[in-house]
Amino acid sequence: MLFSLRRETDAHSCQKKYLFSIYEIGLQKAIIRSVDIAKVIQISKASVCNMLPVLVDDGLIEKDSDRIIALTDEGEALAETLYDIYKVLYQFFRDIFKSSQISASVLQDVLSQHFQRA
Repeated sequence: MLFSLRRETDAHSCQKKYLFSIYEIGLQKAIIRSVDIAKVIQISKASVCNMLPVLVDDGLIEKDSDRIIALTDEGEALAETLYDIYKVLYQFFRDIFKSSQISASVLQDVLSQHFQRA
């Protein structure tokens, strides 16, 4: 297998979507809050608030007293790998299909299917 995301935490595809989104937001903003994640994933803030404790318990993110979210070293490593794979697939689809309008959700579905088999 070209890419493997096997980690001791073995994050589920839903968790990977959050990590990917947090990483992507972090590339543009210094401070990440749950509302930012909700906007990117296009879900309710309540759904984000339900998932964040799971990510904290799994050691993938930290949340401080000001409700600022940050990836842990482990979470960042996993998110970085996801992002690198996304960039490779994006480039591939852009070059093969001559389109820069590749949907992130399509790539996310491909990634999720791949990771579930890993």
